[in-house]
Amino acid sequence: MKSNRTEIALGQPIELTITAQYLNLSPALLYTGAGSGGFRLKLLLPEGFIRTGGDYADLVSTELSPSNAFVRYTVTGYFTQVGAESTFRLLRSHSNADQTSLFVEKARVSLTLVNSAEPMRNRQARESANNPSNGNYEGHFDGANCDNFWGWVYDRNNPNTPITVEVVANGQVVGSFTASEFRQDLQNAGKGNGQHSFNFAPPASIKNGQNQSISLRVQGSSFTLEQGPRTIQCAGSGSSGGTTPHQLIRVPQRPHRPTIHQMGIMKDILREPTAVTWGLGL
Repeated sequence: MKSNRTEIALGQPIELTITAQYLNLSPALLYTGAGSGGFRLKLLLPEGFIRTGGDYADLVSTELSPSNAFVRYTVTGYFTQVGAESTFRLLRSHSNADQTSLFVEKARVSLTLVNSAEPMRNRQARESANNPSNGNYEGHFDGANCDNFWGWVYDRNNPNTPITVEVVANGQVVGSFTASEFRQDLQNAGKGNGQHSFNFAPPASIKNGQNQSISLRVQGSSFTLEQGPRTIQCAGSGSSGGTTPHQLIRVPQRPHRPTIHQMGIMKDILREPTAVTWGLGL
């Protein structure tokens, strides 16, 4: 796991990359059983981190093999406050794991967070400035579920300019994105160059088992995409601060002399596929 930044200010966008690679080792060097390339992941987010996108989702399951030797996931977002620590922790378990299973830490990324509100104001001003001041907007919030918000938006007066959109959940802004993906049907319908659609992964903070009324609004304006708001209810480990509750994950320690009970726990740890390595810079 790696980050594209080591020092970050409040409101500054950041991207995490998680990689795993299968090593085709000789059986004489290392024995691996059937299914040893499978795993599930969890990512513990630091306090104050708001997720805005990426293709990673907790409990994602992958089976690595010689024919599927590499996988990569991304997480994007920004910080709204300085917490006790700014550390992301990647946990891993076997391929059939669920929320109650044993997970072990495989990687962590710690950032230096600048304690200043000015970068957040600058970020909001910059995003608003990206949207035309004379905008004549049109857009549709086509659908929403616990994995994706999708739709399109463009400016009739500036038909080739991508538009920045903010996500509003129960009256609170929880993220933002730029609608810049190409859709042929939009171009065919005369919506500029067609690069005005979006797919946005809902942040973990709204996945708390409660109803969320979701609206999508053009940043810096009062225009809200049609067909919204939409209501979703997503189970998960989200919280208002975007932190995964630690009580759902049991991270074993490594005592100098393990007890019989601890040795039983370690059996689960040894189920990890030893032929999978976790990339720090790939």
